Amino acid sequence: MANVLQLLKSKMNISFSSPWIHWTIWLYSGYFLWILLGIFLIYAIFKNTGKIKAICVALCFIASPILPIFTLNALRFTSITSNSGSLPAVLSEIRNYDEGDKRNVYIFIFDEWSYQRSFNNQKLITEFKNLKLFKESALVFHQAFSPSPNTLTSMPAFLFQTNLEFIAKRGVMGFKSEGFHPINQKENIFYHARGLGFYTCIIGSYTPYGDLLGESIDFSKSISVAKRLGDSFLGVSKYHIITTLLLLPEPFIPYERRLITDYFFNRFQINRINATHELFKTIVKNQTSSTFGVFHYMIPHFPYIFNREGHKKLFHIYKLNSSNYYDNLAYLDRKIGEIISVFKKANKFENSLIIMTSDHSWRHDPNYDKDNSLLEKCHVPLFIKMPYQNFSIEINSKFTTSKLGTIINKYLDGEFDPAKTRSIFCDENLFIPPLPN
Repeated sequence: MANVLQLLKSKMNISFSSPWIHWTIWLYSGYFLWILLGIFLIYAIFKNTGKIKAICVALCFIASPILPIFTLNALRFTSITSNSGSLPAVLSEIRNYDEGDKRNVYIFIFDEWSYQRSFNNQKLITEFKNLKLFKESALVFHQAFSPSPNTLTSMPAFLFQTNLEFIAKRGVMGFKSEGFHPINQKENIFYHARGLGFYTCIIGSYTPYGDLLGESIDFSKSISVAKRLGDSFLGVSKYHIITTLLLLPEPFIPYERRLITDYFFNRFQINRINATHELFKTIVKNQTSSTFGVFHYMIPHFPYIFNREGHKKLFHIYKLNSSNYYDNLAYLDRKIGEIISVFKKANKFENSLIIMTSDHSWRHDPNYDKDNSLLEKCHVPLFIKMPYQNFSIEINSKFTTSKLGTIINKYLDGEFDPAKTRSIFCDENLFIPPLPN
């Protein structure tokens, strides 16, 4: 165990920062107020007399309390990494993970993966060469749906296996249902495996997994846009200054501004996916105990900079269209091939329960500006490979990914009978209508 912790620590030197809500009115309003009042102040200094100077000075005086309020609210979004900023919890050092039969559960959430774009008449499109091979030994769902059409509500609903709306109230995270229920009052998808002595971990982006899941996970990592800038006052300030470029108004070099901001985001996207994959490889290769892991890969999510060979030119603006999305799907298939290769090299492919799905469909297919069905916006691919499975089964019953915990727990308790697979998934209680947002 000590060797695994040391390896994880070496991988964590990437120094990602992770403010969950980084697009805030505090952030942008604060910086624009500083700029605006700075202009007024400079004008007042160089304008010796006149009514305009008096107005500028008065505006600066009146607005002066607003500036520290807005700025401090922007800067207070510090990073959310592992539990309390540390690597795997102390519990991982005192529990005996060597007991049991070394079963493993791995869930892969590929962000913004569309069923409609991945299948044609229930057949995988040509971009998915590696996924087609995986499909031959997996359950394939044609009517699977995410809990909601966006990550910030879909991932908490998935992790806590609920159809309740995720909200934050007075700084406390929880779910809304005839009142407010804090997250520590609900069981999450790791809860049962944790009780059975599994090593539990989650790697992904944006969502503050450590705060959400607490001691039910040994290791968590959230990766966000504030990459490598750090958590110091200077680091967070640099991050906010860069992201503020996105909101400069139109006559301010719109094309050049977009080119610069896209370049930074393109670089970040590559590093974010690579960081997730490196941590996944470290855990699979070096964790000797039974493992329950969730890995949230930000692909085929925009930016559309990928193809099967890798990434395209970074200093370029890639349009939002289906052709570029299909290129990202081809890269997703390459990544799936790499994931399978890691499992096979570690001799963990056959004996593992492996699930591949998405947090929501492609947000531009269907078009959100039109009155499309909520189900279409949440229609996602879902593949489940049971341990030692060597055949494919097509499932056409409606299924919600926030019910995956039910299936996983049946497997962990030895109650999942492969001979009854179709009847198990015909249960109408395994489908919950998605949340609207």
